[in-house]
Formats: sequence, C-alpha cells, structure tokens
Amino acid sequence: MHFKSNGSAATVQGKIWRRGETEPTEWTLEVVDPIANPEGAAGLYARVPQGSIVSPQEPGSEIFFDNLVITPYP
Repeated sequence: MHFKSNGSAATVQGKIWRRGETEPTEWTLEVVDPIANPEGAAGLYARVPQGSIVSPQEPGSEIFFDNLVITPYP
C-alpha cells in the first residue's frame, strides 16, 4: 500500500495479486481523499458488505486497523 499527501488531499494506492504471481506494474486500487487529515495517528477503516464474507443473513461488518507503522517508500 502506498500513501501520498499533497496539500489538503491524500491519495491511497494499493496492489493486490495472487500468491505466486508477479506483482502488477499498475495500482489495483486508487482512492483520493479530498479532505485528508495530515495530523494524528495513522489508521485504516474498511467495511465488509452484507453477504460477501459473512452469511447473507448477517449485516456487514466494520474493520479497523490501528497502531500502524508508517515508513517512507524508497
């Protein structure tokens, strides 16, 4: 995953590929946050839609990732 901030906006880019396959040259996912928060601790939030991983009878789930370590990309 790659994150870059320019002014008040931030771009998050990620790559997803199957184990054993070559890493894609292009980003698989790219999201721009027009009002990013440049201060505070890093964290990620995701939402699993209803019926995707959990059973169709269960509501979706929120997923939070915190205490991340951020290092500069070479």
